[in-house]
Amino acid sequence: MTWKDLAIAFRISVWFSFVILSGLRGPICVYPVEAQLQTELNNIEKALLDHRIRTGWSPTTLAQMRAQLKIDLHPTSLLATGRDCWGRELVVLPIPGQLNRFTLRSLGKDGTLQMGGGDDLVVTFAGH
Repeated sequence: MTWKDLAIAFRISVWFSFVILSGLRGPICVYPVEAQLQTELNNIEKALLDHRIRTGWSPTTLAQMRAQLKIDLHPTSLLATGRDCWGRELVVLPIPGQLNRFTLRSLGKDGTLQMGGGDDLVVTFAGH
């Protein structure tokens, strides 16, 4: 076995480990984490709006979103796993005082629900 063969084998094993661990843990945090999560949340928000335009309603649970949205569900995506890259469940909450308005949020690195401010990453959408 040559050095070149060893290098190829090493790259394959690292890639394989990454793929396996990604499937088990959900999304993996990579730099910049917030930008990565916000981009994916924005894609979900666009899919929610498209769905509402097509059907007149929006799903308001993660299970409904997975079933109804026209979005690429890579096995490690936020919507597919229901978890952010820190392994925490995404949260769908009604917006107090606003009929049929909801937020989809990652609780951020600290894992604490923070209504305004803090490190939560949030998109809002209209429900039923």
